Amino acid sequence: MVEISDIEDRESLEAWLKDQPQETAVWIASRAAARALPLWWKALISDGSTNMPVLRALLLSTVAATKLTRSVMNAANAFIAADWAANLAYYRLEAEVDQPSRHSLFDIASAAEHAVYTAVYPNGRHSAYAAGEAASATSHQRSYWAVIHLDCEFLLAAESLRYEPLWHDSPNPMSDRWDAVTARLRDDPPPGGPWDFWREWYQGLLDGSPMDPELLTRIALIDPEHWDAGPDRVNPMIAEMVAEHRRAKATELFNATLFDFTFDHLEGVMRAVPLPKDWQNLDDPESLAAFLEDAESLAESLELFCAALHAEGGAVQGGGAIVAYANAVLDELRRAETYKQLRVGKLVEYGGILEAASVREEVLRELGPVLSEPFRRNVESLKQLVREHFAQSLARFAPLRDFRMEEAANPWEVLATFREIVAQVRSGADGALPVLHEDDAAVLDDVLDSIDLKIRGLQGASDPDTRESMKRDIDFEIAKIGATGGVYAERAKQAVGKAGEMADATLKWEKRGRGLWSFGKEILERLGWNGA
Repeated sequence: MVEISDIEDRESLEAWLKDQPQETAVWIASRAAARALPLWWKALISDGSTNMPVLRALLLSTVAATKLTRSVMNAANAFIAADWAANLAYYRLEAEVDQPSRHSLFDIASAAEHAVYTAVYPNGRHSAYAAGEAASATSHQRSYWAVIHLDCEFLLAAESLRYEPLWHDSPNPMSDRWDAVTARLRDDPPPGGPWDFWREWYQGLLDGSPMDPELLTRIALIDPEHWDAGPDRVNPMIAEMVAEHRRAKATELFNATLFDFTFDHLEGVMRAVPLPKDWQNLDDPESLAAFLEDAESLAESLELFCAALHAEGGAVQGGGAIVAYANAVLDELRRAETYKQLRVGKLVEYGGILEAASVREEVLRELGPVLSEPFRRNVESLKQLVREHFAQSLARFAPLRDFRMEEAANPWEVLATFREIVAQVRSGADGALPVLHEDDAAVLDDVLDSIDLKIRGLQGASDPDTRESMKRDIDFEIAKIGATGGVYAERAKQAVGKAGEMADATLKWEKRGRGLWSFGKEILERLGWNGA
């Protein structure tokens, strides 16, 4: 059996891949072929040539590595059937390109084509060819096989390579060539532009911050007729797709806010208003009646749990807080019956606090086996109740669930950034915009204080699964503050005639690496904060 440490050429890689799933072969081929792209691109761009098939092949292979759907396989099959990618790259070079360079560029184009084959044929042969030909095209074969080893180790450990830099932590031997390509695309682009997408796409691969897979899939599935027509036709189509996608994502992102804002002309301040989609769920008589009917069983179980916990005589550490928030849920249900209006946000907030307690090992240990099980069941029932009746509101927050705090970030420093967002909202960006009414700003303060408690709880947790769950919850809650600050900035600027494009903030955030802290910094910049 071939070990990863034995992989040193095409034959040994193919032997190792025989025992691996197709997904592994696709990842290896895609990344190996992509590493050589700057060498190929610099030669063609210096020659004044452009060649879409190699770019299309690499895009297809990277999309296939992320998610190999039937549509992607069909597109790969269509590309293979054409079978002209490598030859076109070879013969379009001008005569002054010397023969050794010509062979190297042919190898790179062939590697890209083999990467597409790997998405269709479930064996390691084409993947090994892609890696072997890409490596042989360069003078950095040792570096090539070293990073292929790292790719294999990641995949063998069932870890995704999607967010792993193309060269891992190793120096990029192609960096000079890539710098030359990016400078030419920026300052003196060849015909057939715009080329912005291709530059951003490849930089994302290099950095381990890839573009949205939904967008990349749409581009990869553009009809072959348009690809065959060349860059003059397909690149403008791609540019419009990117712009449309960013507008849609910006709308989704900034819809995931705790509330919207409107300008109160009498008081000269911004006021928070419920979002229409949520408001309908709050007081619609039919929906409210259905919710309260389904909540009866939960209410009975919660009352019984609180009584059982009270019977323990308060000996359970944290028991008082659990009872307080469980009673807050019960009070909210009673209030809804009385006033015919349910404050969904409060219900979700109290449920979130109970859920955080339900995964803390020290709390469950104190409750013991008799009380911990009904506690967890009640929390799960509350979550299920909210999911069933307020799916629309939860779906609105879905874009925020992908936010993750940067690996090296200190949670307290990240929280401080988002506290500054609230401070800027409260002050109207130091007087440049209408301030947010104090009552509404206090709601944001309450959310920040809740996050503060969750971070303290995270520091006391030791179980890895518990910590991961708590970290996701913290990231989600912090992201809500950021999205809300972004919408305030947009609405407040509109109120004073300074409206801007929300898509601009999304684009800058993507270029910063799409992390949670980067998102907060981008919102602060949008508010005009200079760090003072």
